[in-house]
Amino acid sequence: MARYCALWLLLVLLAACARQPVLPADVLQQHWHWPLPQQLWLQITTPQQPAQDYLLVLQDENGLLRASLFDPAGMPVARKQLRNGRWRNEGLLPPHAEAEHWLTAVVQRLTGEAKPSLPLRLPMDNGSRLQLAPLE
Repeated sequence: MARYCALWLLLVLLAACARQPVLPADVLQQHWHWPLPQQLWLQITTPQQPAQDYLLVLQDENGLLRASLFDPAGMPVARKQLRNGRWRNEGLLPPHAEAEHWLTAVVQRLTGEAKPSLPLRLPMDNGSRLQLAPLE
């Protein structure tokens, strides 16, 4: 009985970890309202921590959305490509799970029915806030 409970608990935990919002596979063709390439300022504010600033570059790469995230010194933090509704790592950078959550939130907000106005302020599940603004 304990073995079945442990197996069930393991399956529940794996399912919770695997649940990641899926974006439309045809984001650029059907749902995108912004001219590309686009350079945006992304700020992540987490309670009790200093704000993190990033440069977010969104590009159309042969019909796929490519997102590159850079720190204030210009060093790449994450480089992702949206294929079939899922983020794929691109290049030699290590995986960055937080960046995937941030990019998913940004793309979901930018691909709604109507074109949203910038700056955007988005609450995140972990209590942090994401702010997106045009780069000036």
